[in-house]
Amino acid sequence: MAVNFPEGTQNFPSNIIQVKQTVYTGLFSMSGNWATISGLNCVITPKSTSNRIMICCHIGILTYEFNTVVIGFLRNDTAIYRGDADGSRERVTHRSDGRQRGDNNHGFGICAIGYDAPSTTGGITYKVRMTGEDRNKTGRVNRHLNNDNNDNPRNSRTASSLTLIEYAP
Repeated sequence: MAVNFPEGTQNFPSNIIQVKQTVYTGLFSMSGNWATISGLNCVITPKSTSNRIMICCHIGILTYEFNTVVIGFLRNDTAIYRGDADGSRERVTHRSDGRQRGDNNHGFGICAIGYDAPSTTGGITYKVRMTGEDRNKTGRVNRHLNNDNNDNPRNSRTASSLTLIEYAP
């Protein structure tokens, strides 16, 4: 693929096979241990068993009633792209703050990127799940924990997305 810059033309190899995306603008709430974020899943059917999938997750606002919130990527129902096993430590894809201490009006947006080598040409559903510190608390996606109905930016709604990019290594 040639890209034309003012300084001249640059050729880049084009290894992208296909792109699939899901945009989720709904509201999600969970409590307890690991919950799959409904609406934040995407299906792809790889063209070759040797191709890889880049998983790009954007969550506009992710909040949890306690300090730490984590997400995990799933291929169908199998946890993928997570840290190494080490004692009894949790293996996750991404870790973030759930809120500011003592304040349920704030949360944080996250972007997480992962990679997978599914070795199949069958359909795959990638999903995102979440949990947090002290697992019996409430977590939310696309809104903060409180739900004040006014025009203060802290009460805004966000969009989230899951994008899958199949590429040839």
